[in-house]
Amino acid sequence: MPLWTLNPADMVKRMTYLDGVLDLQTRISGRDIEREVEIKTTPYVPLRRGWLERSYRSVTKSSHPLHVEFTYSAKSKQGYDYAAIQHEQPFNHPRRGIDHYLTKGLTDARPIEIWAKNLLRIL
Repeated sequence: MPLWTLNPADMVKRMTYLDGVLDLQTRISGRDIEREVEIKTTPYVPLRRGWLERSYRSVTKSSHPLHVEFTYSAKSKQGYDYAAIQHEQPFNHPRRGIDHYLTKGLTDARPIEIWAKNLLRIL
């Protein structure tokens, strides 16, 4: 009598379960990354009146939850995007802020580590 029998139906159920758990953890990771990018970016956003700081958005760009676009966008009445100008040009910001604030915040957020930590929860 065998000590253990491999049942393909059980394997399929287990794989389906793990696939669902992996998908859920990836979605949770996406939301965690979105929040962390905002938290890490905010201290670097140029601040004058707060319009730019309040304009943070993250948008999932496809069905994959880790395909996310992060943006700040503060359009002027003349139609130019104040956020883009502030991001690309080194200005002297009297209260706080640096150019390439989104890049700095995204680097500080360490999204790959967030994703990996969430995946380790299911292993």
